[in-house]
Amino acid sequence: MKATSDSAPSAASTGALPDRTRSGLPLQVRKDLVAGAVGAVLSAAYRSLQQDNPERFSTPPERPLLTRVYAESHDGWRCPLFKVPASPGSSGEPILLLHGLGLSRHSLDFDRERSLARALAAAGFAVYMAENRADRSALPPASPKPFDFDDIATADLPAAIESVQRDSGFERIFVLGHGLGGQLLYAYLAHFGDAELAGAVTLNSAVRFSRPKSGRSALSLARSLLPASLRLPTSAAATLLSPGARASGELEGDRARGLLVHGTEDISGGMLRQALLWLESGSLVDRDDRLDYAHALSSVRIPLQLITARGDSLCPPDYAVGVKDTWRGPVTHLSLPGTWAHLDLVMGPRAPTELTPHIATWLDGLRRACWTR
Repeated sequence: MKATSDSAPSAASTGALPDRTRSGLPLQVRKDLVAGAVGAVLSAAYRSLQQDNPERFSTPPERPLLTRVYAESHDGWRCPLFKVPASPGSSGEPILLLHGLGLSRHSLDFDRERSLARALAAAGFAVYMAENRADRSALPPASPKPFDFDDIATADLPAAIESVQRDSGFERIFVLGHGLGGQLLYAYLAHFGDAELAGAVTLNSAVRFSRPKSGRSALSLARSLLPASLRLPTSAAATLLSPGARASGELEGDRARGLLVHGTEDISGGMLRQALLWLESGSLVDRDDRLDYAHALSSVRIPLQLITARGDSLCPPDYAVGVKDTWRGPVTHLSLPGTWAHLDLVMGPRAPTELTPHIATWLDGLRRACWTR
C-alpha cells in the first residue's frame, strides 16, 4: 500500500495541446457551458415547483485548493485523501474523516462556515478527508472487479490509514466516521484491531437494525437479483430530484439542494446488496453473514466518542448504541436532541458551535496517544 502526491503532468508541462471538442472549444469550456445550462434548467424547475419558497435554488460547496495524497490499496485502486493542514504553530495530530453513503467529502467540508474539516484543522489537527473506490475521484486498476462494503473496509481504509501515518509522521491517528464512514471504521477494527489508531469518533453509525416482521424473503430475493457490478446512478437521480427538495431537519433547503447537486456519489450494486443483508439479518455483518462486526469489537481498547441524534430517521440512536455492549475501551456517548437529523451533525447550522467543539475538546485530551505506540 503506497501513498503518492498528486503530481499529474499538465498539458503545459508536457507540451500537449489541450483536449478540444469538434467545435474547437477546449473540453473544460464545454463542460462549464453544459454545467451552466444544467444549473439554469434546475433553477427554473425549482422556481416552478416551489413558488412559495423564498430560498434561492442552491448554495454550492466551496472548492478550496487542497493537497491531494493518493493511497493505493493492495488490489490496485488509488483513492485520494484531501488534506487540510493544521493551524500554524499547532502540533498537528492527524485525523482521518470518512463520509457517509452516497455522499462525497463535500458533506464534511461544504463551506467555511459549516466545514467540520476546517474547524478541526483550526483546532490544531491535520485533517485528511478520504474518498474510496465508490467515489468518482478514485482511480481504478486496469481490470477492476465488482466491490462491496467489505472491500472498502479491508482494502481502502487500511491503505488510507497507512498513507496518513506516512504523510503526517505520526505513528497513530484518529479516525472519525459519519454514517457509513463509522460503519467502515467498525469493520476495519474488527479485522485489524486498534494498533494504528489513537481514538475513534462515530456520528450516527448503525450496528443494529430493525428486522422486518415480514418481507425478509423479498429482501433475500432482491439481493440475489441485484448484480454486484451494477452502478446505481444515484448522483444523477439526486440532481434531477433536487428542485423539489426542501429543508432537511435543521439543514436549510439551499444547502440541502447544493449537496444533492454537487456532493452525491453513485452507489454500487455490491454496496447495496450488503446493505440489504444488514436489514435482513438485523446486524452490521460481512458479506457472508458470518462475522457480526459489533460483536468482533471485544478486543478494541481505544477510546470511542459515540454521537447519536434522536431526530435521525436514517439511524435512530437504538441502531447505534449497541456498539457499547462489546467495545472494551472507554466510551463517551453524546446524545443530541430530536431536532438534529442525519446531515445536521456535519452540515447543520448549530454543528459549528454546539457539536464540533465537543469533538475537538475530546480529541484534544488524547493527542499524546498519537505520538507513540
